[in-house]
Amino acid sequence: MLGIVFIYFLGRSYFRLADEHNRSKWLWGVLGVVFFYALQVLLGLIIGLTAYRWSMYNEVALNFIGIGFGLLGSIGIYHLLKYNWSKNKIVNTDSEILDDLE
Repeated sequence: MLGIVFIYFLGRSYFRLADEHNRSKWLWGVLGVVFFYALQVLLGLIIGLTAYRWSMYNEVALNFIGIGFGLLGSIGIYHLLKYNWSKNKIVNTDSEILDDLE
């Protein structure tokens, strides 16, 4: 249940960010959720490769560490995109603008 809440709010925040900056809303909404899970998988691979150091933790603790890692990483990517997109605004290239110059 907790994962569904994270998915909803992450997807919604990426969706709104893309809408504010005239990007593909659904693409970035879905990519926000994909970032969350991809970062959890990345942490799982790192822990799997160094399993001898993590043997003292139980599965519940590792799940919470994975959720935190995915959440913090997704928030970091969100702020990086927000900074990058606010710097590089899309200019309206409507063809009617050129007709007004004549």
